[in-house]
Amino acid sequence: MKATPGTGHRCVKRLPVLLPLKRMRDHSRTRTASGSLIQHIAVWESVGRRRLEGDRAAIEISSPADWPPADDTTEAAWEQAKAALDRGHQALREAIARVSEERIDEPILEGLSTVYVTLHGVIQHDLYHAGQIAMLKKAL
Repeated sequence: MKATPGTGHRCVKRLPVLLPLKRMRDHSRTRTASGSLIQHIAVWESVGRRRLEGDRAAIEISSPADWPPADDTTEAAWEQAKAALDRGHQALREAIARVSEERIDEPILEGLSTVYVTLHGVIQHDLYHAGQIAMLKKAL
């Protein structure tokens, strides 16, 4: 598969707007929700990449591994979370670029969905949560 050059994760592009808003008044629940969303997106991009590389990457749904807590709401934590998401996104893109076309319709791992379905699931998951981030931004 060919990878198309990009300019970073779309979710990260929405986040800089949230940081200045947090300074205007205390939006601790919004900050925590946004931080959790960023980390959750990163978890599932990592799962997709790891599965492409042969690791089952079993994650219990709704566990702390699935939804890491976003306890630190400082600007430094925001920057670290965004950078981690971008790094993970780039690693996933690179893993996708190494997938041969012959493998697309094969199970990503025995007993799991195909590579095609798995990767589309990761992309749809990202977009779903990007929409949530956009709604949080709008609500402020």
